Amino acid sequence: MSLIATNVRVRLGRKQILDGVDFAAEGGQVTAIVGPNGSGKTTLLKALTGEEGNGAGITLNGRAVDTLKAWQVAAMRAVMPQASSLAFPFTAIEVVRLGLQAGVHAADRTLPRRALDRVGLGSKAEQHYQQMSGGEQARVHLARALCQVWEPTAHGQPSWLFLDEPVSALDIGHQLQVMEITRQFAQAGGGVVAVMHDLNLTALYADRVVLMRDGCILASGPVETVMTSENLSAAYGCALRVNHAPTTGHTFLLPHAAGAHAA
Repeated sequence: MSLIATNVRVRLGRKQILDGVDFAAEGGQVTAIVGPNGSGKTTLLKALTGEEGNGAGITLNGRAVDTLKAWQVAAMRAVMPQASSLAFPFTAIEVVRLGLQAGVHAADRTLPRRALDRVGLGSKAEQHYQQMSGGEQARVHLARALCQVWEPTAHGQPSWLFLDEPVSALDIGHQLQVMEITRQFAQAGGGVVAVMHDLNLTALYADRVVLMRDGCILASGPVETVMTSENLSAAYGCALRVNHAPTTGHTFLLPHAAGAHAA
């Protein structure tokens, strides 16, 4: 089953952020949304999750999102926003339990601790969220999302993780840890849609890439067809050269291969 969005339009004030965007993602895959600042990546993710727009034209696992009740959508997908603020002194495990209450596994009271263990924060379950570093807070919210859709598939259909820049606040070790979690979730049949800034991590872990610029999709498809020197240079407005590892063929970019201005 899949996520399909057609003719997505989002206007904020007088500015048209998205104007007729078509998007698709499949269960069992990591789909990364990339592009320069202001290209509409986060707005597209918010439209797909119903935070922006009215959900019209979006189907999830074959069901029209705008016809579903909130609890029905919450049973199929979890969202990790780019940033979250809490007004009350919750502990890490109390934050994660919010996902348990929104999900379909509320009867399993062991899940919050298991989710924290999975993101490497089991020893900090009782620490106050506000006392944690930005990277730790991000992993707490990933644990919350995992708790909500703990099983990558349910009733023969994929569960979905929507992640907005899930590794932006993390050191390299924890970036790899989080991306491995997303990869394992997808390999087990779940669907992952993630807004990403790191093009190298995108190339390493994504199955499909959606490249955006100015509220439009410039290219979409497998990594090797989207992440080309021509496409990336056009999207980011600077001369970028894509390289390939000699032994594995993996796509990567190095800073010294980027020019200050497009050629």
